Amino acid sequence: MNLAAEESSLEPIVSASTIDVVVRCEVGRVVLSIKDLLELRVGKTLTISNWPQTVKLSANGVYIAEGFLVEVNEMLAVKITKKLAYSGK
Repeated sequence: MNLAAEESSLEPIVSASTIDVVVRCEVGRVVLSIKDLLELRVGKTLTISNWPQTVKLSANGVYIAEGFLVEVNEMLAVKITKKLAYSGK
């Protein structure tokens, strides 16, 4: 039996379009001293000094889009303004 011929005739078990991907939205970064980090408690608020005009969306560490924050039905959302080209690398 030819294993290569057998493998090439197998149908994909799942379609790629059905696989979930985690998309991350980076709003900002905060630099803390070790002292402040150790003092973090539930209920503490961290302020972002430079609120971004746009936010970046990434999937698997690769930037995929940009947008800006909006409110939709009392929820925070991102309106996509630019889809970034994917190089496949």
